[in-house]
Amino acid sequence: NGLVSVLVVLVILQYKLFYTSIFWCFDVLAISWAHNLLE
Repeated sequence: NGLVSVLVVLVILQYKLFYTSIFWCFDVLAISWAHNLLE
């Protein structure tokens, strides 16, 4: 069924965006923390 595969792709993309935003937040925190250590 084509509709099911489209839904699966949408769910996978949604999770990818979700996890990417979480890792991006951790990256920002790590960068700011390292910046504070260097100063």
